[in-house]
Formats: sequence, structure tokens, C-alpha cells
Amino acid sequence: PSLGIDAYPPAARDAVAPAARRAAAQPDDAASVGALARVLHAWEQYEAAHLAYARAQALAPGDFQWQYLDGLVLQRMARHAEAAARFDRASKADPRYLPARVAGAEALLDAGEIERSEASFRALAAEPLALPRAEFGLGRIEAARGRHAEALAHFERAVALFPEWGAAHYAMAQ
Repeated sequence: PSLGIDAYPPAARDAVAPAARRAAAQPDDAASVGALARVLHAWEQYEAAHLAYARAQALAPGDFQWQYLDGLVLQRMARHAEAAARFDRASKADPRYLPARVAGAEALLDAGEIERSEASFRALAAEPLALPRAEFGLGRIEAARGRHAEALAHFERAVALFPEWGAAHYAMAQ
């Protein structure tokens, strides 16, 4: 991406400039371009980070990390359908990576793909490490459908599994 690094605050400029120089010097190296994307992502330069992640994906299409990280950026940009597609590709590249599968289910829900999201959350419910997030997601789905008793049951299970989870407590209170 074209970066106006001079307009960045000094701390951001100091972090971004070396990564930008490396990426410019090695534009065909996915690791260099991806490193720039990660720095931009960390400094909340989402559009530029997305463009750099897209370049890294083009250079290394089988590397799940660029798909996953781009999905996170797209979520922050409220581009949920695109984020879901990136998470889907990341999950296909590494089906064992639960954060990508959870993020994909959440992105589908945020994109309004309730049935697909529900199927994803139900599959995640079979994974003990993902169960609290699955219960929370299923609760959100039931709440969106107006089934408040069913939503509450899911939120209560999420809280029972992870008592410190503020978002689940808040959802129950709603």
C-alpha cells in the first residue's frame, strides 16, 4: 500500500518505516510484506494493513496466517462477509486452529448469515476449548431470533464455563 508515513505520530513512524522499507526492498517476499501488514495492523492502520495482507496472500496463498490476520482486520473494518471468507480459507488451510473457526462463525453471524453461523457454532460446541464461545454464539443467535429463554440458557452455560466473561454476563442481563 501507499503509506503517508510522514503523517504518522513519531512512535508509529518509528515502527512502520523499517517494515515498509523491508517490504519495498523485497516486494515478492510474503514474510516481509506480511511483517509490514502486522505492524500496520498493530497501529490500527486497517485499510493499509488489509492491502498488505492481500499482497502477502497473493504471494503465499497456502499460508493460513495471512488469511486469518486479514480476516481480523476486515472484522475491525465491519466488512464481515469478507472476513468470514478469509476465516473460512484460514480454517481450510489449518482446520485445527480454533481461533479462525470461532472468528469465522462470529463473522458469519455479524454478516447476517445466521444459519451458516449456527452450523459453525454447533460444530465448535464439540470442541471443549471452544465451547464457551460456541455457547455464547448460539445465545446470540437465539436472541436475534427472539427466543430469549433459549438465549439465556446458552449464556448461562457460557458463564458457567468461563465465569469471568463480562460479555456473557452482559448478554444475560440484556
